[in-house]
Amino acid sequence: MIAEMRREAWLWVPIIQVMVAFVLVVFNVFLIGYYIYTAPFLPISSPHRSRPEVGAYYAEDRNWHWHKAAKVTTSTPPPKPVAPYLRHLPANEDICTTIDPLTCTVKNLRLVVVIPSAPSRKDARVAIRHTWGHYAAQRDVVLFFIIGKAANKKLQQQIENERKLYNDILQLKLIDSQANSTLKAIALLKWVGDYCSQADYLLKTEDNVFVNIPRLFTYMSKRDPRKNAMYGRVHKNWKTVRNKKSYYYLPKSEYKPSKLPRFIFGGTYLMPARLAKYIYYYSLKRRLIRLPDLFITGIMAQRLHIERLNNRLFHFSPKDITSCTVQDSISIREVTETKQFIFWKESFYGDKRCKKL
Repeated sequence: MIAEMRREAWLWVPIIQVMVAFVLVVFNVFLIGYYIYTAPFLPISSPHRSRPEVGAYYAEDRNWHWHKAAKVTTSTPPPKPVAPYLRHLPANEDICTTIDPLTCTVKNLRLVVVIPSAPSRKDARVAIRHTWGHYAAQRDVVLFFIIGKAANKKLQQQIENERKLYNDILQLKLIDSQANSTLKAIALLKWVGDYCSQADYLLKTEDNVFVNIPRLFTYMSKRDPRKNAMYGRVHKNWKTVRNKKSYYYLPKSEYKPSKLPRFIFGGTYLMPARLAKYIYYYSLKRRLIRLPDLFITGIMAQRLHIERLNNRLFHFSPKDITSCTVQDSISIREVTETKQFIFWKESFYGDKRCKKL
């Protein structure tokens, strides 16, 4: 009787083992599913990236969504933090990288001029090269255009040919678009910080701006490059624009305050070149907005306690411009290719009677 009971018990052992194994499999499947459902989204990291860090973010090139990502690494060691950590880190390892980057090899460099330009704006770039851009031939001045990649293959090939011909184009790996204009401005700062930080000053301007370089040098000679300041047409007490039809529209998801900080308006500003890397590093800890000049000269400058000094010699538009205005101005905005040549001539041989141009 006892022997038969032992024999029947041994028959139940494999059945119990199968049941236990089934329960374990079901439990493991449940745990894996729960982990996948609750784990935060992290993009696939390349072997060249650093380990993901909590709080790091990046911006997708074509919209304004934010996801956790790997911390950005740069070739220049970051400065010692002096500001509290902000919550958003836009940019991944490729966004601010230039293709075949050019460098500033001049030691006693007074001025580096960097001009954001669109791929299709070749005529504007040529006009600058043939007028006030001639000053880049001096040993103490360098001038570069910064452009994103063109979506059109034919246009992209034209840019590559132009880059080889003039050797003054910094091309980014991101697609050139209005949505990426702030990323282009950040890439500009990164490049200056990495390759041209020995310059006394950085002038950021646009490809539709005339710059009177001799007048600018006179202004620079009266300033101290060790001073933490930006120079241009400063605007203050502006209300945040919530009208979606306006170019200056800012949704609350990008900028919540109802009032804007002091910022330099008009697309042209001057600052010590050494500040570029500091603004770049701290911009990586701040949520991007779609207005690059407001972001850099307003939000970031305020955060880093950089003074913004107003100068009316940075003009907005060529309305009511005379030959005397051209000679006295540092920059004039909204200038066509034809006007570039006219203003260039007037800056040297202007009529003493201040004729209207």
